[in-house]
Amino acid sequence: ARREQEQARLKAEKEAARREKAQQHQKKAPPPQAQATNAEPAEDPLSTDPLEAAPLVSDGLPLPAAATEPSAAGARATGEDRPASEQEEDDDEERDYRYYEQRKRERQLKAEQDAKTTCSVCGVYFPTRNKLFQHIEASGHASYKSVKPNAGKRK
Repeated sequence: ARREQEQARLKAEKEAARREKAQQHQKKAPPPQAQATNAEPAEDPLSTDPLEAAPLVSDGLPLPAAATEPSAAGARATGEDRPASEQEEDDDEERDYRYYEQRKRERQLKAEQDAKTTCSVCGVYFPTRNKLFQHIEASGHASYKSVKPNAGKRK
């Protein structure tokens, strides 16, 4: 019971720390987005010659407009067209994913350690190996372990 209380307390502390960190992250105002201001007036795209407006390649032929402008897929991949809040959400999700993966690994490791102090016959958990062995001696719950010959050893 004491161990369960300690685990519950630790879990509550970690959850509170995670919530506090998330609140601090939300309090931070996203940086103002700088808007590009052009000193030049916008040109009418129909008033210019398309060959003059298009950049030239080394062979003298103009590049198609699609090659000079970033594609929507490329912008999405780099996150240019997404607002900063969505990028922050992605970062938060990745951070949460890493946190939960780490917790999963910790739980698996703990389960492996707990299995070492659990009676294989009746399934009762013991906090230490000494307590487990005392239980095995008192109850006669010793289980048979097969001994494998050393197959890799040559005579």
